[in-house]
Amino acid sequence: FKYDGTTIGSLDLTGGFAIKSSVSDADFFIQGNDGGSSINALQLDMSDGGKATFNNDVVAYSDRKLKKNIKTLDGSKV
Repeated sequence: FKYDGTTIGSLDLTGGFAIKSSVSDADFFIQGNDGGSSINALQLDMSDGGKATFNNDVVAYSDRKLKKNIKTLDGSKV
């Protein structure tokens, strides 16, 4: 990817699929449109080891079928 003739990033398929920034410490954003307003849905902070900051909650699902040795924690209310 180039901007004003300067390479700012690239795609690398060597070990899978990677999007690489060529600019030192330049953050990576995934942006979108929410009801007519431009938003940063996700920011990866390259000056902080790629720390991810999401604009809202992160939802993760867990599948009991993929787990082994499930045990109830002492004192849990579930």
